[in-house]
Amino acid sequence: MKKQAKKSSDTVRHDPALLIPEGTYKFLQRRVFSVRDMNNGMLNWEEYNQGTGYQRAKTDKAVEIGIVLDNGGVCPDPIWVSQRKDSSYWIVDGIQRYLGHFLASKPLAALVHEVAEPVAANEKMIFHVLNHRKALSASHTAMTWPNAAGALLNWANEASALEGHVNAKSTCSTSSKIAAASLAKALLAALTGKDALSGIGFTMTALDRAIKQDGTAARRHAEAYCQLIADAFIDGQVLPGTVLRGFGLVLYRKMNGNSVPLKLTRSQVKSLQSPGGKYKTWKDLVHRVGQEGQMVGQVIVPRIMERWTA
Repeated sequence: MKKQAKKSSDTVRHDPALLIPEGTYKFLQRRVFSVRDMNNGMLNWEEYNQGTGYQRAKTDKAVEIGIVLDNGGVCPDPIWVSQRKDSSYWIVDGIQRYLGHFLASKPLAALVHEVAEPVAANEKMIFHVLNHRKALSASHTAMTWPNAAGALLNWANEASALEGHVNAKSTCSTSSKIAAASLAKALLAALTGKDALSGIGFTMTALDRAIKQDGTAARRHAEAYCQLIADAFIDGQVLPGTVLRGFGLVLYRKMNGNSVPLKLTRSQVKSLQSPGGKYKTWKDLVHRVGQEGQMVGQVIVPRIMERWTA
């Protein structure tokens, strides 16, 4: 019988191919690169281009980090930098964090290392090891957002009708918990009547603006939305994000400009629990519609409006 390889604490996810050999690098110092340092091009990187280099170009993640920083948030993890023999600095891990800080004009913390020869090849290997780790989820970002939108998400999980039913870690919803990232987009729909398809940073920033514009109306809409979802679905069925947003859009239409609290009868709530027709659940509707190549958003909202009588 073939013996199984022992797990090593030096590997990521115990993958032998991702082992960093001892002596590959040496830690030198922790330093903060100022905005002036970054503007002067002190930090370099090997950008991927037709098979050479390994760093990605700017993505939405960099923009989201910049938004977080602009809104008073912090990025606690320093980037991983290699100081080469010519004293130049090269980003090995953290290019999106660097670009986010550059966009926001914020100083950037870094862990500086000396990498053994062959330097470029070892830097690339370290990059792949570090990027094999699991990144923070969008739900974690939503729940730790520093401004009013983050407070709203935490209120939803701690004091609303959805108390204890918000998944703060995963981007996946279950029959008893709604992913925080999905709830954030649904609340944005309920507060503004707009369906956000962008990243979580854009969603939370838009929520901040909506709350700042009219905090009283924002709380009223949020309370009504949480109550609706709690009454109709919690511990019942898994609601796809498109359906959660659809209910938010319809609720906005029902409540916009109306200061009277939203109240649904028991029969209305029961009617909303399924899309009706040949579909047993909302998840089934989304799955079938997706297979048929239809626009989910153009199907969900009209169906909710039909089921939401009076």
